[in-house]
Formats: sequence, structure tokens, C-alpha cells
Amino acid sequence: MAKKVIKLNESELKGIVRETVQEVLNERALLTEMPYERNDYVYAVEKDARNAYIHIAKLLLYKNTTNDANKWINDIINNFTLPMLTAKTYISTKARAKVLFKGYIENLFGVNFEDYDEQMENFCYTAIRDMEGKAQKEGLAIPRHDDIAQSIALGKNIVIAYAQTISKMVGGIKQEEANETLQNVIRTEVKKSFDIEV
Repeated sequence: MAKKVIKLNESELKGIVRETVQEVLNERALLTEMPYERNDYVYAVEKDARNAYIHIAKLLLYKNTTNDANKWINDIINNFTLPMLTAKTYISTKARAKVLFKGYIENLFGVNFEDYDEQMENFCYTAIRDMEGKAQKEGLAIPRHDDIAQSIALGKNIVIAYAQTISKMVGGIKQEEANETLQNVIRTEVKKSFDIEV
């Protein structure tokens, strides 16, 4: 069979690329609306919980000295909590509650937060590496953080209030209500623990 040569000018090629990118974006939007299977949901909860606690560690260590506190709180809620609270799943409400409890509390800190100090210290070191790496990449001065042990001790109420609020938000909660509740819980606890308004 003879090979065919197809000639395209630049604008035709750009059009093809634009259409292909749009198709991929549309397919990705559909995929995010598909319900999670149990194992995929467990994995997603654990990943988002870890990311949320790294952001909380940044909040504990840096407070608002880098002017990022609002961004971190919004990321904790909008990127790492609400998607798991409102995700469609193929599991029951009871099983979902168990996955959220295990993912945001038990697997990381223990049922009664008995492993809080050790685990939060790990999150703090990860947060410091993230902040230092970001500063170096952007050519900025490396931000100073507060004492790790003191920050962990003062921030325990924030972590516990956040985690326990999540474990109670299962089944039928609207995104707006969950957002408002979590915003209030985190900001109130930050005010109590560090006497700062964010």
C-alpha cells in the first residue's frame, strides 16, 4: 500500500491541536464526575488527608508571616477536604464514614490522636521542605518558621477540631454548608491557638 503524505499549514495544525486539547479536557471533566470504587476512594482520601495536614503544618509553623494563611486554609478545605466529602462513591454512607475517619484520623494519628506529635512532626518537616524549595525556586529568601515542637503543641486543637468535624460530615451535606463549617472551625481554632485573625 502506498504511503500518503498529508500537508497541513500552521493554522490547520493549531486547529487540530486545539480540538484535541478540548476533547481531552471534556473527557477529564466527565471522569471527575464518575463515582469512586472503594479502593480508589480510600487512596484518594489518604492522599488528600496527607496534603491537608501538610498545609496545616505550614499554618502552624509560619502562621501568616508569608501572607499565605488564607490560601492554605482555602486549599485545605477546597482542594483536600470538600472533594472527598462530596465525591460520588460506590460505597454506603456507613462505609464512607469509616473511610473518612480512618483516612483523616486513625491511620495518621491513632483513634485518640495518640500519635499526633510524631506524625505532625513529619508533616512539619515536609512543610518546611516545601516552603524552602518554593523559595529557592522563586529566588526568594527562605522564610523563617517557628519552633516545631511548640507549633505542634499549640496547633493540636486545630488538627483535632478539623479532623473531628470531617468525621461528622457524612451523607447529605451540601458543599456550601461543609465549606462554611470547616472555614469557621479552622479560623476559630487558629484564633484561639495563635491569637491571629485569618
